[in-house]
Amino acid sequence: DKKKGGFEWAASFTQQPFEANQKRDLVSAALASFKGRSGKSLSPELDGAADIPKAIWNSPEVACVVVSPSEEGDDQPVVEYANIAALETVGLKKNEFDQLFSTKPKELQTADDIKPAGDAIQLDLPPAMKGDKKFERGYKKKIVRREEPGDVTIVDAYRWDVEKSTFEGGKFVTESIGVGYAWGEWLVGEHLLCSPGGVENEIEEELGDLKERISDQGALIRDLKENQGLGNKDPQVVEAVAELLRLKSLNED
Repeated sequence: DKKKGGFEWAASFTQQPFEANQKRDLVSAALASFKGRSGKSLSPELDGAADIPKAIWNSPEVACVVVSPSEEGDDQPVVEYANIAALETVGLKKNEFDQLFSTKPKELQTADDIKPAGDAIQLDLPPAMKGDKKFERGYKKKIVRREEPGDVTIVDAYRWDVEKSTFEGGKFVTESIGVGYAWGEWLVGEHLLCSPGGVENEIEEELGDLKERISDQGALIRDLKENQGLGNKDPQVVEAVAELLRLKSLNED
């Protein structure tokens, strides 16, 4: 047998997502875009991390996915990246990421890297932000439809435009390369609320007083702003609003 060429030899190995240069660059751009839009890191463990792509891959709190439009230009997203918590969300283990995406650069991918539609997990996540919107919080979306163990719905999620800057013609040019999604909780079926690390809680009984909790949370926010003189950017208000959005997302059909 002839020796394999450099690219073919490289393609025969499967890299972990935090090892592949293309994915490292992508997730770094996604996290930088999030911080630029929100003014904070996506997760506390990223602050001061020596290897940020590895830190978000192993995040114990945040699921993170990056999608882009398909080359056909339709609304079917191409999953470019998903961390361990995101894989857990759809029932995959950390070594099963190739059922969602390939770590190989497009020029190294072969037909074997493209899973048949019946075998792959398809995520229903819009691959582009509409209009002028570049950042959204409190997002809720059913991302996987299945009979067993139930549909998967992300709640109280972030989504944002992922941008990358390149130096062209003597100036920096910024282009959108996809949409980032991040969440800390998801529903399986109607009443099983999950979070990373195998945490599961039945919420059927909690939904009974959900409207009252939403009302109380709204009253807390009014008190913080009207009586305590806090502004929208004060940490206490930001946290209270985030909790209100979380409760409202659980209350939606």
